[in-house]
Amino acid sequence: INMINFRYNPKSSNYNDKNLNQINKKLVKKLNETGKIYISHTVINGVYSIRMPIASTTIERKNLDKSWKLIQKTSKNIIK
Repeated sequence: INMINFRYNPKSSNYNDKNLNQINKKLVKKLNETGKIYISHTVINGVYSIRMPIASTTIERKNLDKSWKLIQKTSKNIIK
């Protein structure tokens, strides 16, 4: 399985690393609670990032597109 790591960092953000870690933790929790996607996380040098599988025998492009749309929608609701 291939994985991508990413970190949600709102464009207009003035958040510090601690705040961004909390936002990303909340995002992972909210996404997993939907039951539509399961993602995990990793912490490297105190930086929390999101891990998402992008390639396996059961993942198709449409799955990635749906997941990305869900991530975008959920992330917008996190910072409101």
